Order: sequence, then structure tokens, then C-alpha cells
Amino acid sequence: MRSACILSGGKSSRMGRNKAFLPVGGLPNIRRIVETLRPHFPDICLVTNDPEAYEDLGLPTTRDRYPGQGPVAGVHAGLLLARFDRVFVVANDMPFVSADVALRLVELSEGYDAAVPEVGGQVHTLYAVYRKETAPHFEAVLLAGRRRMVDVYKRIRVRYVRSGELGLTSEEAERTFFNMNTPEEYARVLAWTEEGGPRA
Repeated sequence: MRSACILSGGKSSRMGRNKAFLPVGGLPNIRRIVETLRPHFPDICLVTNDPEAYEDLGLPTTRDRYPGQGPVAGVHAGLLLARFDRVFVVANDMPFVSADVALRLVELSEGYDAAVPEVGGQVHTLYAVYRKETAPHFEAVLLAGRRRMVDVYKRIRVRYVRSGELGLTSEEAERTFFNMNTPEEYARVLAWTEEGGPRA
């Protein structure tokens, strides 16, 4: 069995409004992510420091145990809440989440503590699979006063996954791992959606 955890803790300062609720393809982006993952992940949870805003989703929700400490704290909280050992973690600002890619990452994580895409020279730490049992390593990094995912990776067995292993062309990979932080990037997402978007 497997879990999925959506991180919705960013301040959306560059966007000027909450990225989770931006409409994409007729749905708020976070609901779009949930509906993409729900048929394949029996357990979906949410990490947010504003749980009231997400009540309509009906998801198990938790806050960061270490507020203000960035993605390491968000992943840590999600791993604690998740019910199953393999946890697909994704940020709420990624509108083209692919269930196929998520499931492939779960598969590729066997024998490792994490499976993390490395595409175009960029490591996608918040579109990755982690084992629930790695939560203490995230906490140890936080207690040491560090906030970088790379500090966690030094403590666990990570499999870095290339786009070819995920069955993605370079164009598909660009869209699949695209995250929207600015109005200009959101406009690009809307243009892609009008073109039919990437495969899900």
C-alpha cells in the first residue's frame, strides 16, 4: 500500500495569492492534484498551517511540527501523518502531477529510502517518494538547525531517477515537473492547459 502527501505550506508571496486554489483546467489546483492521485493512492494527506482553508477537501491534515523550517519540516510532518510506508510527496504548486510518474517512483524506490527525480540538472525534492521510516532523519536534521533537503539525503539511501526511467520525453518532463510561483508561470500553465496539457 502507498500514501500520497501534498505540501501546502508556502506563502505564495511571489504569486500574490494562494497557489493551491488557482484554477487550472476548471478546478482549483490542489483539487486537481487530489483527483489525479485519488484512484491510485488509498491514503492522501495534507500538510498545511492553515487547515481551515482546506476543510472542503476532506483530507487528513497536519501542521508542521517545526514551523518556519521549510520543506524539510513539511516532509517530516507528512511522513508522520501518512499511513503507509511509501509516501509520494508533492508540492501544491505543481499543476501537472502525473499518477503514472508517481507510481513509477514508488516502484523505483524499492530497496531505497527515497526515489527522487533528477531532470535537466534539477533535483525535484518535492515530487518524490520517501519511506515513512525516514521521518527521524528529517527530524534529526531539523534539530541540528539545518533546513536543506540535501542534509537529509546524506543520511538516507536515495535513488536519483532520470526522465528516461520515468518514460518521459524532455517536453513531458518539463511540464510534469513544472511549478508555478509567479503570475507569468501561472499564465504559462493556463496556456499549456488550453493546448491539452501533458499526459496524466
